[in-house]
Amino acid sequence: HKYRGCYIVAIDGTGVSTYSHKHCEYCLHKKSGSGVVTWSHNVLEAKLLTPTGLSLSIATEWISNEGRANYHVDFPFIGQLQNRHFFL
Repeated sequence: HKYRGCYIVAIDGTGVSTYSHKHCEYCLHKKSGSGVVTWSHNVLEAKLLTPTGLSLSIATEWISNEGRANYHVDFPFIGQLQNRHFFL
C-alpha cells in the first residue's frame, strides 16, 4: 500500500523485556526517583504498514546505554530508507 506513491513506514521504540536484576552485559538500566533500578532490552523498529493494519519489520536496531546517562541509538538505515523514497 502506498500513500502519494510512497510506502508508509513507522519508526518506533519498544521494550522487548524487563528485569529486576541485570540479565546480561547488554542490559539497559534506569533508576527511578525512589532508587529502584530496572534492567531491560529495547529496540528501535522500522515497520512497513499495510492497509489492513499489519506491520512488517524491515529494520531493527538494539538500543544501548553504554555507560551514558541517556540511551544511545545507532540507526544508520533511517537515511537509507529516506534515500529509497520511503514516506517517513
